Amino acid sequence: MKLKAAILLPVMFLAACGKGPVKTEVFADEMQYPAPGRPADTLTVQISVEYPAASEPVAAAMTEAILNLVFDGETAENVATMAERYEANLIDEFGDAGSGSWEERLSGFFSEPYKDYVNYYFEYYGFRGGAHGISSLTPIVFRRSTGEVLNELDILSVESLEVLPDLIQSRLLAALDGNREDYDSVIQAAVTPNGCFEVGPEGITWYYQPGDIGPYSLGVVPVTVDWAALKPYLR
Repeated sequence: MKLKAAILLPVMFLAACGKGPVKTEVFADEMQYPAPGRPADTLTVQISVEYPAASEPVAAAMTEAILNLVFDGETAENVATMAERYEANLIDEFGDAGSGSWEERLSGFFSEPYKDYVNYYFEYYGFRGGAHGISSLTPIVFRRSTGEVLNELDILSVESLEVLPDLIQSRLLAALDGNREDYDSVIQAAVTPNGCFEVGPEGITWYYQPGDIGPYSLGVVPVTVDWAALKPYLR
């Protein structure tokens, strides 16, 4: 027997994607699978996706990239369809796993715009048993005027690739709040431009996911290189 409660709630409000209003769709679902002689197994799914409300080409390009990011390379005509498909696949996996409670949370949202850039963040948390869940925070950068997703070399010159590892690594200790033990646990060679970055008033910030550059206990590590250091390499 499966007990289920779900809500799909579209919300319209003005936001900072730079292309007018955005829409947020929230999908929350909890299913309980009663089992004789022990507490019920529970599957909890929460999905919240912010995306441009308009359908003109720039907004449509942003929406396609957002769905691709949040739903791991898959796209469909709307967020509701993608959320339902994602949940259906998760239910199949949950059923195959046998027992235990799972939790899956996906959230996508815009930052404030900066010049012709706006960042979009995908935040993920998943728990499928064990000591702890898996979490990540992945940004992508849009060019507001075109809707295209940018990489480092759309902003910086090819020559920057020779100096960026040193620039990022030189700011790592500060990014770790001066914690020398955490710093010593990092694999320095892994702290390089990785395509996972945001752009803002302070500079460019690279994000390293749990386990990417050191112990999982470090969590997500953002490292910012200021515009003054990057100025010689800007396009």
